[in-house]
Amino acid sequence: MMDILGLIKKQVQSGIFPHAYLFYGTDNETKEKAVEFLKNEFLDKNSADFLEIMPEEGIISIEQARFLRNSAQLTSFGKKKVFLIRGLEFLGREAEVALLKTLEDSPENNLFIATTENFNLLH
Repeated sequence: MMDILGLIKKQVQSGIFPHAYLFYGTDNETKEKAVEFLKNEFLDKNSADFLEIMPEEGIISIEQARFLRNSAQLTSFGKKKVFLIRGLEFLGREAEVALLKTLEDSPENNLFIATTENFNLLH
């Protein structure tokens, strides 16, 4: 059985990969390796095409989701824009709806990566 990082590498090499990845579970080391691989594959060092969202005071707010949505509509400087959402289980209800809309209406050059420790807490 292929490991997850090997699968992602194979997808990227073939040019056929999703516009969004969800990495879940408690193996944070493997999740970080996958995130770093995708960032390194699509972004130049110190790229302005990267945005990371994480919970603030225990929640990912609608304001953060709107900022991500607005950033996703901007033109990228390089191959892709990469958006990392850490702690997806902490999305507020309004932020959840806004993020779903962003994923549905996103330009092709955007790549979304989300992490969560507990898949069962996602709606």
